Order: sequence, then C-alpha cells, then structure tokens
Amino acid sequence: MSEKNTTFTMKLELKLRNQFMKAAATAHRPASQLVRDFMRTYIEHEKKRQFAAEAHRQSVSIAKRAATADTDEHAMMREIAAELDQDDLDE
Repeated sequence: MSEKNTTFTMKLELKLRNQFMKAAATAHRPASQLVRDFMRTYIEHEKKRQFAAEAHRQSVSIAKRAATADTDEHAMMREIAAELDQDDLDE
C-alpha cells in the first residue's frame, strides 16, 4: 500500500521564505525535501524528549517508594547498597 501525498500550507515571512529557498538551491536540495527532513528530525527529537520525561517521572516515583521502609523498592535499594559496600571492601 503506497503512502498518500498531501499538501501542507503555511504562512511565513517573505524574507524568511526567500532566504530558505536560496539556501536550499545553494545546497542543491528541494525545499520541500528539507522541510520533510526537518519534520522527521523534530518528530524524533520529541519522541526522545517524551521518553526522557517518562523515564524521569518513573525514576522519581520509584525513589519516593524507595524512601518508604515497608516497600519492595526500599528493600531492593538496601540490597544494592549492601552489594556496593561489599564491592568497595573487595577492592
């Protein structure tokens, strides 16, 4: 199944458009291809940003649970700390 093409219309300053078109021509690249590349790059950047934000949210949540003595997270942190202390003694 092939992808369908669509048109994306946007308003921008004439000077910006002219500068962009000139830069695209200098690079021997179609302006539309550059815009598609910029869009793909932005989408990937946003995916990474969202992943990092979710990882941070989960880390904070786990850290809060680890601070409570009767949680599995707290027990796991004690085990990790004990292993790290043992590693320090072995060195």
